[in-house]
Amino acid sequence: MAEQMIKFENDSFEAWKAEHDRHAPTLRDRLAMAALQGLMQRGWSVIEDDLATEAYGLADAMLKAREQV
Repeated sequence: MAEQMIKFENDSFEAWKAEHDRHAPTLRDRLAMAALQGLMQRGWSVIEDDLATEAYGLADAMLKAREQV
């Protein structure tokens, strides 16, 4: 079976990629998601805004630690 190259008209792939990249989670977002899961597993019961703030605070701490390695 021969491989086929998909051809996009009018730079549609570049347009799709730009739109996808605009909505893709950043590394900070991904770290906050992981922290949020951990906090929720530990049974945190606080207002959602506080929980999100704590998760992003932990993500920021992870990014800072990552720069020092």
